[in-house]
Amino acid sequence: MRRHGIPGLLLGAALALGSASAPAAAADGTMTMKLGHVMGGENSWHKASLLFADIVEKKTAGRIKVQVFPNSQLGDERDMAEGAQMGTVDMVIIGGIMGNFYKPIQLFEIPYFFKDIKHVRKVIYGPIGEKIKQDVFEKSGLVSLEFWERCPRVLSSNKPVNTIDDIQGLKLRTPEIPATVAAWKAMGANPTPMPWAEVYTALQQKIIDAQENPLATIASAKVEEVQTHIALTNHVFGTPQHIMSGKTWAKLSPADRKIIKEAAKEAREYQNKLAWEDDAKTKAAFEKKGIVFTEPDLKGFQERAQTIHAGFAKKYGQDLYDQVQAAAR
Repeated sequence: MRRHGIPGLLLGAALALGSASAPAAAADGTMTMKLGHVMGGENSWHKASLLFADIVEKKTAGRIKVQVFPNSQLGDERDMAEGAQMGTVDMVIIGGIMGNFYKPIQLFEIPYFFKDIKHVRKVIYGPIGEKIKQDVFEKSGLVSLEFWERCPRVLSSNKPVNTIDDIQGLKLRTPEIPATVAAWKAMGANPTPMPWAEVYTALQQKIIDAQENPLATIASAKVEEVQTHIALTNHVFGTPQHIMSGKTWAKLSPADRKIIKEAAKEAREYQNKLAWEDDAKTKAAFEKKGIVFTEPDLKGFQERAQTIHAGFAKKYGQDLYDQVQAAAR
């Protein structure tokens, strides 16, 4: 695998930063950092964060310790990212909400923006991904250490979905992401944005008919208790980022920055491996519970979703959109 670091220009800019609120070294040269995320203790995000903390502590002989806070203990993703900008939070694992800090990344939330996982990897682990990291720092002051992989979003419902015809008028819960809502509307569904915490009850009471999420997320909320079918629509591949406060980064020596980057890379590879293993295990567990999986013909889904691409490309970044689409060829 390639090695991915922070571009030299970004590092130089980061050195100019400084903040009293960032973790200062104690008299004995030690430092303790906070890393927050929104997932639970069994999730791959948490396991990879713990590995990252362990590697950093071992490679610095205990000089740098990383405390990991799961389950939104430091706030939601936006709160933590804003804390990282201010230097009150040192690191955060952040998903789609990153678009609030770097607008072009919202393109990644458009259904069928990526062709498949090979396309995703070519983008996030190649020159495009490195340019995004640099742009993220310049726009937000946040240092993007690594992109992580997240398994694709799929559609759960109480009927089989085999073609685009099967979702016409389907009352489908979506996150409050404009591109997501617009794409499902274009596909013929009736998208209904609502907070994730309300979804199980809404499905149980038949306020909505369906929802879409990665299998791990579906399992975390026990959605399989109130849905009978899952269609492998694979419409969005998430790309969470391991973000570090630029103000914290500026406090580190060149040697410690190198350790942080190496540890972040190892944690990324571990997380990615776990995520795909967990996805396969979750699918098998669902099948044992009687959930019926279908592999729909995606042509109709893709064609209709792509009718909204041009508008969002113009809104969020035509250059990035064109570069990513060219990478699929």
